[in-house]
Amino acid sequence: MRDFLATLGAGLRLAFLLSPSPRLRFRPHAHFWPLLLIGGVLGVWNSVLVSPPPLQFNAEGVYALALDGLIAIAMGILAARVLGQAVLGWAASVMLLAGATWVYAGTLALLQAMLSLEWATPTRMQNLIHAQMGWYLLMILRWLHWQFPQAPVWRHSALSLLIAALMLAPSQFLQQPGFLSTDWEAYNAAMVPPSRPLKGSAEQVMEAQPARVESALASVPAGVPGRVEAYLLAFGADADEEVFRNEVEYATRLFAARFDVGERHLRLLNHPDTTDTLPLATRSNLRRALRGLGQRMNPDEDLLVLFMTTHGSEDHELYVNLEPLPLDQIGPADIREALDEAGITWRVLIVSACYSGGFVTELSSPTSLVLTAARPDRSSFGCGVDSDITYFGEALLVHALNRTTSFAKAYAMAKARVAEREAETEYLPSEPQMAMGALMAPKLAAWESSLRGGPAIPFTPAATAPAPSPERHAATRE
Repeated sequence: MRDFLATLGAGLRLAFLLSPSPRLRFRPHAHFWPLLLIGGVLGVWNSVLVSPPPLQFNAEGVYALALDGLIAIAMGILAARVLGQAVLGWAASVMLLAGATWVYAGTLALLQAMLSLEWATPTRMQNLIHAQMGWYLLMILRWLHWQFPQAPVWRHSALSLLIAALMLAPSQFLQQPGFLSTDWEAYNAAMVPPSRPLKGSAEQVMEAQPARVESALASVPAGVPGRVEAYLLAFGADADEEVFRNEVEYATRLFAARFDVGERHLRLLNHPDTTDTLPLATRSNLRRALRGLGQRMNPDEDLLVLFMTTHGSEDHELYVNLEPLPLDQIGPADIREALDEAGITWRVLIVSACYSGGFVTELSSPTSLVLTAARPDRSSFGCGVDSDITYFGEALLVHALNRTTSFAKAYAMAKARVAEREAETEYLPSEPQMAMGALMAPKLAAWESSLRGGPAIPFTPAATAPAPSPERHAATRE
């Protein structure tokens, strides 16, 4: 045990780039195995740090540890043979492994501190990995200079690079499988809230949809000829996350109060608590609702604001979900066809979803404004079961449109705010998109100049947000 502790002490000195005692030039090869075992324990620590619970045993961790052992043996043998002292192969492996063990432990301790202080952003964690790699390289150079002082410097450098490649290429510690890994099935099950039953059977809910849409449309007033008015259709398509319901409800209150929409709005929402009161957000109901709004609007004068919020896919489809109903997904062509069929000319189309930039080309026209939460190949952020509002929803609705009635200005403000939040969290920028039709710019400018706006509308989650009412709208106008 005393000899093994001496080996650990020599490894600690080496980790700090100090030369061990000359008496430690030869170390027993038996020390290799307990050092490898310590590496396995550190691997368990690493798994606990970087893997969310619940954790389960991972057999790949055993294979990874065995691979680390083979790599350490190969490093020592290679160094000793290249430098002409093959007899030192095991001693080299033991010393390199002892030093690497301390560097690994130190890196994990820093990672633990970063996580405890909530300082562990993705970039900082990546920088920590790079620092670990660089320190390994310096440690190997220092060991070569101590172990083989007669070898030329160029040989030390070339060999240290080769050894570092052997050590690091197969397994970077934050990516290497450990003995423990997340039980993703149990994790995902825990993250999804328990499903709530629909208000009525699935068949009853589906059969009620045409009547539900007609009932909602009955309260929407017809446009007044000679006056440009805006109509809102808010569409929240994923029932599993409250964030989309929150945005639909908030957008309705915001536009009713600050953009003089009043009762000229319609909500299509997938949520188990509203299946007996609101029409579902489905492709069929989208067509029904747009067709009905088109009949109430003055097509040559009035504007439609279509706000759609849900998840989006890389192949540019909006996720439509309400278990257990088998609902069709929605692509950009579906939206364009429904708008054309309804005869709606002037369109403000807001798509809040990942990859929603893929909707721009299909939805653009001279009489349209298209705003999306992300470019075609990027995710947007802020959804999830623990979120109240998405980054884009907060930036555009709560932040920007509460400060201006200009959609162009609101887009610029929202894009800057999203970029700021993504920089803080070090996410890959989503890069919201805007496409303004040539005829739409003067149309919007004229309409926006007629708005009186009003005080900012505070955001509250849908469960506690007050329902819109004509009296509330009137009271909040300037």
